[in-house]
Amino acid sequence: MISRKTFLKVIRWILRLGLFVVLAFVGFLIYHFNFVVSGPRIKTPFGEAHERAVKTFFEGEGFGIRRFRKKEYFHESSVMMDGKEWHVEGVSLIGATDEYGERYFTEQWVPLKKRVGETNHRKLTKWEAGAIADLRKGEEKHVVSDKEDLEWGTTSRHVIAPIRAKETCLKCHEAEEGDVLGAMDYLLTRRKKVSTEEKIEGSVE
Repeated sequence: MISRKTFLKVIRWILRLGLFVVLAFVGFLIYHFNFVVSGPRIKTPFGEAHERAVKTFFEGEGFGIRRFRKKEYFHESSVMMDGKEWHVEGVSLIGATDEYGERYFTEQWVPLKKRVGETNHRKLTKWEAGAIADLRKGEEKHVVSDKEDLEWGTTSRHVIAPIRAKETCLKCHEAEEGDVLGAMDYLLTRRKKVSTEEKIEGSVE
């Protein structure tokens, strides 16, 4: 025969377990809503998207899943530029500090700031170095000429936008506020809209 004291302990344990399960389920629903239902942003003006990307990098959250937890972090599926929608295929980091020199980090997405030192990188190409030089002269962004893929009907472009030093950066970097410490290289693509005439010609062939 189970004692009254033991019975009450079992009941309290069951209630605590039930409360834990309920809270875990509510947390999952919130997580699911924020990460899945809300989805990535589309058609964000490029300048706004870049500011958000820089903020994401500076605050050390990286471009992984953790960035979705805050609405002000970069989570763009497409951006608007020149009145057209461009899909974001990747955002790579370019370093341009005096102490480490110019280098291109080869990951498809910007690495965590604390992992920059251990991330694979290469030297800048001629046009990448030219883009950094233009940004240092005051350009807001450097757009590489569009490249068309006739087979897939897509157009791609690289857009390099600056990461400028803020007051907090001066503690670690030999720079002045506003100096270009690096840049982000956005790989953007857009699919060509096929006209009705082209569709008809394609079906006839």
